[in-house]
Amino acid sequence: MRQWLVIISVLLVFSFVLQCDKEKPPEIDFEDPGRYYLINQEYTWTYARLGLQCIVSEDDTFVVTAQKRATRVVEGVSQNGWDIVAVTGGGGTGFVYRVADTIFYWADVSLPQVLPYKVLVGPIADRGHWTDRPRHEYEYDIEGFEDYYSAAANHTYKACAKVKRIDPGQSKVQYTWWAAPEAKVAEVYYESAQCTGGWQLKRRDTNPEYP
Repeated sequence: MRQWLVIISVLLVFSFVLQCDKEKPPEIDFEDPGRYYLINQEYTWTYARLGLQCIVSEDDTFVVTAQKRATRVVEGVSQNGWDIVAVTGGGGTGFVYRVADTIFYWADVSLPQVLPYKVLVGPIADRGHWTDRPRHEYEYDIEGFEDYYSAAANHTYKACAKVKRIDPGQSKVQYTWWAAPEAKVAEVYYESAQCTGGWQLKRRDTNPEYP
């Protein structure tokens, strides 16, 4: 009788363990580009501009925020995404949307002749590569994952995806660092191996207008 009680107890424990395993939350997919391009109305992002030699300009900042969900016609096709603005950034309303594993950015919706370009293409993995659309012709390479120190924030963002963008025939090179789930933490431009400008994430705040 005692042996049967032991067997039943073991089976109950084993059943409980299996049930716990089934209830584990799904693992985070860090290859999903949506983990890096984080756009929603819950946050605002403040960036500090970089001058020559990547020197931070503390007084020259701009704020990026999502205005609203929107549906816009892009080259004859309706796309669901977000209208975003860079307050004091000098630009118009942008539009970001996703098609399958690709995130597109339309810099200014008032300029239909300026086509959206690919920002990130999944999977976000070391040695990832993609080519942008005709008229942009950008070439992108994910050069790996590294920690990035933002002097503007005085903070090191861990395990950022480092993306290199080149325009064939041009000497300018763009590097961007994406941290999940902070979004873009830096964008820097180089020409002839010299930093010519860019911007760094200074802080991410909760949007006071978010309900």
